[in-house]
Amino acid sequence: MIERFVTDLPGIGSRLTAGYERLGINTIRDLLFAFPYRYDDFRHVEGAGTVQPGMQATVKGTVTSVRSRRSHRRKMMLTEATIQDDTGTITAVWFHQPYMAKQLKVGMHISASGKVDDAYGLSLVNPQFEILKPGVLPTHTGRLVPVYSLSGRMAQKGRRNAIRAAFQFLNEVEEWIPELIRATYQVASINEAIPEIHFPTDPTKWEKAMHRLKFGELLLHQIAHVQARRTIEQIPGRPIPMNTKCIRDCIDRLPFQLTKAQRKAIFHAVQDMESGSPMHRLLEGDVGSGKTVVAGVVAANVCVARKQTAYLAPTEILAVQQAHALKDILGDKTSVGLLTSSQQELDGTAARRKDVLDAVLDGRVGVLVGTHALLSHDISIPTLALVIVDEQHRFGVEQRRLLLEPSRDGSVPHLLSMTATPIPRTLALTLYGDMQVSVLDELPPGRGSIETILLEPKQDFLAFGLIAERLRAGAQAYMVCPFIEDSETSDADSVQKLYDRIKSGPLSDWPIELLHGKMKPQDKKNVMRRFQDGDVRVLIATTVIEVGVN
Repeated sequence: MIERFVTDLPGIGSRLTAGYERLGINTIRDLLFAFPYRYDDFRHVEGAGTVQPGMQATVKGTVTSVRSRRSHRRKMMLTEATIQDDTGTITAVWFHQPYMAKQLKVGMHISASGKVDDAYGLSLVNPQFEILKPGVLPTHTGRLVPVYSLSGRMAQKGRRNAIRAAFQFLNEVEEWIPELIRATYQVASINEAIPEIHFPTDPTKWEKAMHRLKFGELLLHQIAHVQARRTIEQIPGRPIPMNTKCIRDCIDRLPFQLTKAQRKAIFHAVQDMESGSPMHRLLEGDVGSGKTVVAGVVAANVCVARKQTAYLAPTEILAVQQAHALKDILGDKTSVGLLTSSQQELDGTAARRKDVLDAVLDGRVGVLVGTHALLSHDISIPTLALVIVDEQHRFGVEQRRLLLEPSRDGSVPHLLSMTATPIPRTLALTLYGDMQVSVLDELPPGRGSIETILLEPKQDFLAFGLIAERLRAGAQAYMVCPFIEDSETSDADSVQKLYDRIKSGPLSDWPIELLHGKMKPQDKKNVMRRFQDGDVRVLIATTVIEVGVN
């Protein structure tokens, strides 16, 4: 029964089917596991005569009058109902909802929850309401009321009523966590947790229900990691011997000293790759901690073993930057190819796509750097032994899997994932249980510490002041906006709007440029070159620049 279509529940007709389908809710089981994203707190019950403006309160009483009228000032249709209890009366007001006059009848005993306002006289504005029935707990008022995602013609009331109706099938939800584990870790059963998450009755019970969900998710996560690790251990990798001379040469060529953390990360990665199993290692380090150098030295060790490396970057700009950086690290040990949707290079020189692919096929290119373009089915890297994924969270599991397909001899490439997202070590071991973790927890000599400051939008003048101070000291700045154009769903400035404001405002004394994904590739390249040369002092960009851009 629980696998029946959700439309079999009372109150969900064919007109609501499309809305539920868009939310991924097709069956009664889906509905039970589609939890609220927040709650309205209507637990505070107040007398009709004692409420105060600004309160979020619930009033229980009898309807003594109902009327609809058009407001004089704004010509809006209003529905008003007077609610009376032992302490007095209060008016409930609904805007543009004339049907409310048909739903409410004089003499009804109701519960109404909402915000108390005095703009139209002391009133509850657009409150939730329901008829009170003896022995029946309220669903929409007088409690923590769940708020769900909606689509199409769905309404919160209808969604809650549907979930109430679905509770009759709770006993069909299978308990998958063994009783011994639940008893050991004091975890509630799934049948106890689901109703409490939808309609909390007690803070302690709700916390236990949420604990059950989190525990279950983490347990599944860990089971998946154990299975993945067992699979990895059974799949042959391509052993890459540690070439100490190559590693030493690469390090000696660097114009700076490596940190202890970088040396340790290089050693662990190269040591992993000597074994017969594929390496799965996460390299975590803040911006400027030197992850690219670690990746470059590890790739060099692969190249001298006459094997190839694929380097996957999240954006074209970052791919170009990393290709040039890797060439500096690798020197003449191998050629570095760059392959994006709009730019192809061999060792920093523009080339045709065909020439890059030919150089990969015949082995001249030892490291191929690119964006999602590397995942194209027409790209073959014959001796691929190492995949490096920069900002790995930007790529889906399926995308990474395409590069980790077994080769003709059945071996699987080694994987080095990198991230600048600060993840506590214990959490990293939990989230990436199938991977070894290396942390670059110190910055190279001469690198300043990174300071993060959180400001409210109305405090942007403080940010501009700090930026101006740094610009006067000879530094550069870039600002990142989430949108190219204004968004209907966010108040955040678009990149164009911020550019116009900055260019004619607080930072107008310095050269400013704009950068976003809709620009022509050559225009983007020119802007980045001018920014890197110092001709542009302030760059206003979208996330096309990505974390780690120089």
